[in-house]
Amino acid sequence: MSKAFTRESDDAPERPEFRRAPDLLPTEVNDYITQDGYESLQAELARISAEKGPDLSAGSSGLERPRSTVKADQRAKEIRDILMRVTVAPVAELTDKRVRFGSRVVVHDPEFGEMDYRIVGVREADVDRGWISWISPLAKALLGVEEGQVIECRLPSGIKRLQLMRVDQRSGPMQSGS
Repeated sequence: MSKAFTRESDDAPERPEFRRAPDLLPTEVNDYITQDGYESLQAELARISAEKGPDLSAGSSGLERPRSTVKADQRAKEIRDILMRVTVAPVAELTDKRVRFGSRVVVHDPEFGEMDYRIVGVREADVDRGWISWISPLAKALLGVEEGQVIECRLPSGIKRLQLMRVDQRSGPMQSGS
């Protein structure tokens, strides 16, 4: 291997990555987040601060600090920036069964059966958990819909006809039979 592709020491810290995630929404659109999401970010920031401990490397340049410390600092800065920009969507004590931001829903898809979703902020969306962004085509089609209604939703895979089976406004797991 050419010397150009090696370091003098494998223990030497690598250059830190200074990438900032692109803004996911236009500036004129509110960046909503659920209360759960906001609290989760606060907890992550507190965990990073606790794991890092006192800043013994305050006088060190980014190249002298361990890569993990630099990454933790970058993530902490990113979280602080997010917390300053987001708007926590108010959770109303609603008695109706309309889909709102933060709602957990169960829809029936004739092809796949019942599927659970939660409508969350753009930064909280997580397909593996069934958390969909409020600006996604499915969430847009569901917002304001009442239990029992059938909707048609234009998805990348085509138009889907879905029935809203249940709506739950509470955070946490979907309550069966609610």
